[in-house]
Amino acid sequence: MNTFSPDFRIQHSTALMLGAIPIVGIIIALAPDAWGYENGVLENLQLALILYGGALCLTAKDNKALYLCIAAILFAMLMREVNCGRVLFWSKCGDSFVCAPPSEYLKWQDIPHGQILHYGAYTATALLCVFSLLRNSVRQSLRALLRSTHLPCWEAIILILATLAHYYTEQSSCGFVAEESMELLVYAAVISTIHRYSRGLQTRTISASAHQHAL
Repeated sequence: MNTFSPDFRIQHSTALMLGAIPIVGIIIALAPDAWGYENGVLENLQLALILYGGALCLTAKDNKALYLCIAAILFAMLMREVNCGRVLFWSKCGDSFVCAPPSEYLKWQDIPHGQILHYGAYTATALLCVFSLLRNSVRQSLRALLRSTHLPCWEAIILILATLAHYYTEQSSCGFVAEESMELLVYAAVISTIHRYSRGLQTRTISASAHQHAL
């Protein structure tokens, strides 16, 4: 099977990802600014997606070494989303788990031993990812996976477009809701891909499944 041949077949997770696009459009148009704040609705949805992806990896039946490596990468994404805990525990008002704009949180340099915590957490997370990638079993699993499946085109398209849109919203004055919504779509594409691969569903489509039930 040609790994890089296009595969536009739709999985259940792919349908959910595509269905999220108009919902995201409605959110951008109607949701209050607070939805895009740190620890707000959209960031919590992102964290929920990352945790779901981690659960998919930890319960995968095949290529376990590879999915443990991916779980480590997802953990790095989770640490990035909460800035290694800075936006969870160090708000300017002194309370934890505050939903507020980024400006309402202390900077690392204003936190006792903050720089040590900051760089220490990111270094430990990076080393975890690197050591996972260097395992021979991971490379073998990755090669086996690439030989056995097509490139999931819908996920790839949404990932690229949402990444570009997120960069644009981050650099412009589109607001926190637009920025976090695009980031949510990025994670949706990543998790849909993990679901497709970890469950071995790349050859099963919604239409094929419906046809099988009809028989």
